[in-house]
Amino acid sequence: MLAKQHAVIVGDYLSGGGFGWAYWPKHHAKLALIGTNENGSKRQFLKGFSSILSTKCEVSVHWITGEDSVVMDEAIAYDSIPWVEGFSDPPEFFEDRHTFMDIRSFFTSSYVRLLAMKRGINRADLPHLVYREHMEGPLAGFRRAVNQNGIAWLEEELKELDEVHWHREGDIRKFHVARNLSIVDSAISFLKAVWSVWAYIAQLKEPERLLIIAEPPKELLSETTNVEIRDIVVKTLSILSYLADETTTTFVLSSEMFYPVPELPFRHVVILPTSDSDINLMEKSNRDNVQAPLLFAEWERGNHGVCLWEDRYTGERHIIQLRADGHELVELT
Repeated sequence: MLAKQHAVIVGDYLSGGGFGWAYWPKHHAKLALIGTNENGSKRQFLKGFSSILSTKCEVSVHWITGEDSVVMDEAIAYDSIPWVEGFSDPPEFFEDRHTFMDIRSFFTSSYVRLLAMKRGINRADLPHLVYREHMEGPLAGFRRAVNQNGIAWLEEELKELDEVHWHREGDIRKFHVARNLSIVDSAISFLKAVWSVWAYIAQLKEPERLLIIAEPPKELLSETTNVEIRDIVVKTLSILSYLADETTTTFVLSSEMFYPVPELPFRHVVILPTSDSDINLMEKSNRDNVQAPLLFAEWERGNHGVCLWEDRYTGERHIIQLRADGHELVELT
């Protein structure tokens, strides 16, 4: 049974009065939160918002983050990837057949491409991605080819997909992308997290409300990053966006970079102070483009919890103070 529909009071107008986000209907279910991770207001908002959804709204929260690891309540092993790879391609009458097939192939091919980069070899030096469509998924076919060719190091890397480890922090499930990883290893880690939660949703027997927060390390989206790696990361984000369109999922992208937000269909875009980003909002030309003098005046006063909240469908723009706590529920009628 799905929970009742609610909006959450997530902030307050500077002149008084609460501001709510109806996070649940699918035409509102995607939000991009842009700002430096050093901003404590950003972190507290995410914690407060995810907490009220997990404790009061029966929402399963999955949070992919690069923040420092903390002591967790328990580890959770997701076996969803081999599960979803054990099925054949869907029959012709399956509505999203080609999308499902494309996503499965993308995850396997991208994982292999990243492993080749990590190894310092050409992708062409590894087996082709061939599988028995009537019996299995692409990963299963690739694993068979690897075993037949006796590529021991690759067999070990593929075993990492058998159980992808998340951790429980209270009522929230988190996947940590360690900060000390190379660019390639960060991309591999982020890809595994998204792959496992996509497969987890496919594994569910009954619809379940989910909130997925994705915080990709900003190095993965930088202009100086290998284009192939950056494209893989952007595609994984587009898959999370697709889940918000087609399932009972709300997707929040929390990023220090503006790219690729303009290229993905986020209805709600929230802008907080940036630092070492692809767009420096401290530069006058960029401030002029934003056209929000009240916002910048508040930042100059040190009020870094004030944001510009844009609805990119209606064109409405709001200057609000994000709530660090005290989020309230308003039932939708």
